[in-house]
Amino acid sequence: MAGLGRTIPALPVRSASEAVTFYRDRLGFEVLHHDGGFAVIRRDDAVLHLWEAGDEGWRARGTLERPVRSGAESFIAGTASCRIEVERVDDLFEEMRGAGVLHPVSREGVSDTDFGSREFATLDGDGNLLTFFRWVEYAEPAEIMRRYLDAMRRGDWDAGTAFFADDIVIRIPGRSEFAGEHRGRQAAVDYIAAAVARARGHEVEVELVDMLVSGDRVALVVRERFGREGGTLEISRVNLYRVRGDRIAEIAIFEGDQYEMDELMAGGAEPG
Repeated sequence: MAGLGRTIPALPVRSASEAVTFYRDRLGFEVLHHDGGFAVIRRDDAVLHLWEAGDEGWRARGTLERPVRSGAESFIAGTASCRIEVERVDDLFEEMRGAGVLHPVSREGVSDTDFGSREFATLDGDGNLLTFFRWVEYAEPAEIMRRYLDAMRRGDWDAGTAFFADDIVIRIPGRSEFAGEHRGRQAAVDYIAAAVARARGHEVEVELVDMLVSGDRVALVVRERFGREGGTLEISRVNLYRVRGDRIAEIAIFEGDQYEMDELMAGGAEPG
């Protein structure tokens, strides 16, 4: 067994001296070693090597058919990237935002990825990409959906819709004013509020008939009963969800009786 250990990224920079200053003053690293065009820096347990890509000889060549020859051409500086695991990624984000080093994709905040990390990206003075992340352990999609359904069944709409991702996409079938694709958490909340409003103050019961799970997708077979004056309207449907982390990222609705649902959403006649 080879017993591989820690890796140390080596990032190409135009000037090692300027890069050392940037990493020290803007990114909070301490300098362990600096000798000419090479430096070793550290912050906590993260160690980086900086090496100077300062060969300008390529500019005088008659051809760029084979641009990389020495391996230290100046155009290589700023072309590398690395990922650094961090315990308190949100705290570090605030620090890096104050330092003005965030990559444009991260200026709105820390992101949750589909592969289980919470992260943000920064750029050093040469353009090298440093992504800071932490692994996040989420509950299984089926468990997320059980928690969501429990909230909806007890009528706690705020708790239920809190499971919606900010960029959720909800696809609503039929011919009502709500039909089509709607993007964003508020659009999904508005749809649910409109459906509940059709009950006109009466209870809405949600019965789970079955749950089918495949990877990050969960299908709920449900019966929803809308209490109305003069009777109860029962709707059968299949809702297909895609779960991302601990949030619902997509919802596609398939009605058992689309005409009946269209009538409900249009505020149609009371059931007899």
